[in-house]
Amino acid sequence: MRTSISDLRNGSITRRCGATLVSLALAGALLAAPVAANAAPGSQFGADHGRGNLIWVTNPSVTGTSMVGWALTANSGAVNVPTATYSYQWQDCGPRGRCTNIYGAGLAYFVPTAADIGQTLRVVVTAIWDGRTASRASARSAPVAPASSGSAG
Repeated sequence: MRTSISDLRNGSITRRCGATLVSLALAGALLAAPVAANAAPGSQFGADHGRGNLIWVTNPSVTGTSMVGWALTANSGAVNVPTATYSYQWQDCGPRGRCTNIYGAGLAYFVPTAADIGQTLRVVVTAIWDGRTASRASARSAPVAPASSGSAG
C-alpha cells in the first residue's frame, strides 16, 4: 500500500493510504517552536522565544524610598515569554560602581539597614523559562539615607 502526503492546510496533514484518507493534526511537539497563544508573528512576544532566546522587553526597576527601614520594591520588567518566572537578587553598589550581592536578599522587596547607608541599591532580576535564563540589573536607587526619626515605611 502506497502512502503519500497530499495536503497541508490549517495545521493538519491529510495522508492518502490507498483509497483511505487519514487526517493527522500537527501536535505542538512537532512544531519547530512554541508560540504564545496571543502573539502575532514577529511581535515582541512571539518573534524569538521559539529559538530559546529570552529577550528583555522592559527593564527591571526599583521603586520606593531609599531610607533605612523603608521597603524598596522590585518591578521584574518582562521578557518576550509571558509565562516566564522571575527571581531576584538585591545588591549594594559602592561609589566606584562595584555592586555586590546582599546575602539573603532574594525577594521582590528589600528593606535597607544601617549597613546600607550611603550605598546605592539595585536588583538583578533573572527570567526563567523552559530551562533557560536571562538576567538584567535595574538602575541604581538613590543613596540610602539614615532613618528619619518617628517615621518608617
